[in-house]
Amino acid sequence: MERVLATASPASAVVGYTVGIMVDTTDKQVTNDARYAPKAGTLESGARDRAELAPEEDDAQPKRALVVMAHPDDIEFTCGGTAAGLAEEGWAVTFCLVTSGDKGTKDESLASHDLAALREAEQEAAARELGVNHCLFLRVPDGFVEDGPELRGLLVRTIREVQPDLVITWDGYRGFNHRDHRTVGVATLDAVFPLARNPHYFPEHAAMGLRPHRANTVLLAGTREPDYFVDVSAQIEKKVDALRRHASQVQPASREEWLKRLRGGRETAAQQGQVPWAESFRRLHFGGTSAPNRKAVLKRLAKEAAEAAAAAETASADGEASQNATRTDSKDGAKVGTGG
Repeated sequence: MERVLATASPASAVVGYTVGIMVDTTDKQVTNDARYAPKAGTLESGARDRAELAPEEDDAQPKRALVVMAHPDDIEFTCGGTAAGLAEEGWAVTFCLVTSGDKGTKDESLASHDLAALREAEQEAAARELGVNHCLFLRVPDGFVEDGPELRGLLVRTIREVQPDLVITWDGYRGFNHRDHRTVGVATLDAVFPLARNPHYFPEHAAMGLRPHRANTVLLAGTREPDYFVDVSAQIEKKVDALRRHASQVQPASREEWLKRLRGGRETAAQQGQVPWAESFRRLHFGGTSAPNRKAVLKRLAKEAAEAAAAAETASADGEASQNATRTDSKDGAKVGTGG
C-alpha cells in the first residue's frame, strides 16, 4: 500500500508537535450512502432520504463524504454502518483521523510510536472492511488536540482537498466526554463553516491549487439530540468485521458473539419503540442548495395522496351515477316499448 506523507506547516513547532498527513493512495473504487429517517419508530429509507445529503445538480459526479474523528475506531463505533452504506451506494468516502490513538493502551512496555503505527494499520484494515480505501492521519498526539489555527488550518485544507458534499464528525457540544472528541467536533464544524468556504481564511491554500469549498451538510455523531437515524441493518456484519480489526482496543470476542450481542440490542430497541440497527446523528445544513425539508415533503406527499383519493372517489361516484342514469334510461325505454 503506497503512502504519501505531507509536510507539516511551520506553526506545528509553536504548539510543540509535528503534524503529518498520511494518505492511502490505493487505486480502488470508493463508494458510499445511507438511509435517513426522522424520530424513532418512523424509520424510512430510499432515494428520497438520500437526496437530502447532496445537491441534485451534482448527480453526474460521485458524491463525496468526509468523516473526521479523533481516534482510530471512533468511526467504526459511531458511523461504521453509515460509511459502509454510503460506499455501497457509490459515494467516494475519505476517513480523516486527527490522532493515531498513541495513548490508547495500559501496556507500559508499548511505546507510543509503535502503538500509533499499529492503530493506523488497524484503521486501514477496518476501513477496507467498510469499502473505504482512503484514510488520512493528521498525527496530532492523542489527548493533546488543541482547537487553534494549526488544527483548523489542517481541517480546512483537508476539506478543500476532498471537496465533500457531506461531513460526519463528533458533536462537540454534547457535554462531558473525551476532550479530543469535543475539540475535534468543534474545530471541524468551524472548518466547515465559515472557514473552508471563505477565500480569506488560509489564503496560502491557493498556492497549493486549492479553492474554497462549501460542504453544506454535516452529521454530528454521538449527539444527545439526534434527529436523523441511519438504518444499518444491511451493513451490520461489515460494521462488526471492521470493529474486530481494532484488536488492540476491543475485547477478543468472536464474530458470532459480536453479532449475538448486537441482535440482543436490536430486540431491546424494538421493545422500547426505538429504531433497531440504527446509527443516530444530528443533522445541520449550511445554505447553498437546500435539502428537502422532511416534514414539508411528507406533508406534500400526504396532500397529494389525499387529493388523488378524493379524485378517485369523485370519479367512482360519477361513474356510478352515469351507470344508474343509463339503467334508468334503459328501463324507461323498455316501458315505452311495452306501451306501444
